[in-house]
Amino acid sequence: TKTLRLLPKHNRIVIEGVGGSDSYGTSPIPTKAEGRKRFPYAKTQLFWDGEEGGTLMRLSCSGFQIRDVSFLGSGKAGILLDIDSLPGHGVGRGALDRMAFTNAEVGMRCGLSRKGCAADMTMTDLNFRFLKTGFQTLDMQNVDHIFIRPRFMNTDLCMHFKAGGNAEAHSLFAIAGVKEIVRIDSGGINAGTFFFSNMRIDHCGRKRAVILRA
Repeated sequence: TKTLRLLPKHNRIVIEGVGGSDSYGTSPIPTKAEGRKRFPYAKTQLFWDGEEGGTLMRLSCSGFQIRDVSFLGSGKAGILLDIDSLPGHGVGRGALDRMAFTNAEVGMRCGLSRKGCAADMTMTDLNFRFLKTGFQTLDMQNVDHIFIRPRFMNTDLCMHFKAGGNAEAHSLFAIAGVKEIVRIDSGGINAGTFFFSNMRIDHCGRKRAVILRA
């Protein structure tokens, strides 16, 4: 399997599955062993079955909408959704709804090449599970990321702002096996304003999770 590519010619694409990810926890919560095999979330699922450390989808278009799809790394994927600009083509005005990212190194990554921006996105009811990092942004022009009810489980680091911001997250829920909630290395040149409201942290293990490292 090769990486799925969405290019500027796919601007305003809509990808819609069925049976969206449950951000409220009414679906059965799997054990770590079960979680790698059973995914009671979106019925429409993309699996990575390529080489170790590969990328499931690389997105370089604007105005996209993706909803009711699970991205499953099969314990082999490096990045599940890589959002990155091509020279001369900024990425933005996207919406992600009711999705699950699980069993990989990183769930979502923005701005690897630093050739433009991966900005202005709204993300609602996303589930991140069995990952080293849930969401990561790498470039100072990656701004205006809005998260509504993101949920993290068995994810070492929930949100990593290596560079970028502004960003806000509302009703973030971290449960079971989360070590660090938010890490901000640099806000960048675009104000670097971060806002988190109504955060809930529930039985994250014997050690307390680090809420903010900045």
